[in-house]
Amino acid sequence: MKLNLIIFSFFIVPFFAYAQPFTFRSEATAKPIEFTMSWVGHGKAAFVRYKGKTAVIPLQLKSSVLDTTDRESGQQDVHHFKWKEVYNGKVTGEYGLSICYRAVEDIYYIRGSDHKKTEFKIVEESVPFDGKNQALLHQAMFSFNVVEDDLLSIRYGDGAIVKKELTPLPDGGVRQTLVADYNFDGFDDISFSSPDFGQGVYRLFDIFLFDPFSKRFRPLSLPANGKRLCDGLCNVEIDAKKKILTSSCRGGAGWHKDYYQFDKSGKLVWLKSERKSS
Repeated sequence: MKLNLIIFSFFIVPFFAYAQPFTFRSEATAKPIEFTMSWVGHGKAAFVRYKGKTAVIPLQLKSSVLDTTDRESGQQDVHHFKWKEVYNGKVTGEYGLSICYRAVEDIYYIRGSDHKKTEFKIVEESVPFDGKNQALLHQAMFSFNVVEDDLLSIRYGDGAIVKKELTPLPDGGVRQTLVADYNFDGFDDISFSSPDFGQGVYRLFDIFLFDPFSKRFRPLSLPANGKRLCDGLCNVEIDAKKKILTSSCRGGAGWHKDYYQFDKSGKLVWLKSERKSS
């Protein structure tokens, strides 16, 4: 799947893109093993936290495969995930699971030292999902809510905490999170999007770019000059080959599209804009 298709896939993001983190418990062990797992988008920014422990273990996405073979017969797609467990900089195991609409199945952990496989089941929560979620990217923990408040908290590995206000959610809106290299520098960045306050036909993006030198994230700002048609970053798509970022929004009876590139200093530069009638 091309990257620009992944970035624009918010119309088909399944239920389980929101209802996280998940809690899993082992089945056939002398003493139950329980952990929570969280990730965003298509499996990135993942981590696990074991019950009774405060430390988190980062996970590296090994594979993310969408099985559509039964789609023609009316069956739901199945999304298969595999992650590498990384502890103190070393790969120590593998996690995997499959998601089919509202079911999480085939959850397992394979220990790297002896390849022992342990199977898990999802723990059904007794209280409704409160919208709280987290993502771990470049040793920075992002804490946010997908259905309630608009506060974003970023805790860095050195203990520093930065708080930001995300674009407000409209009533009934759901925030979505994606990880991608938005500025084409070879490092993953993170975005948060919410529905527009009009007809809800496009999404407004807050993008945070990772600086590999400072190990910090900075908000992506629109250039002050230029004749853009969209008031903000909307329905963001990226073309990794041409290194172009586009923003699309609804305007009157048609759609507007702004084109941007990053200059040598890393600043976003407006290229052109287009109007398209419906």
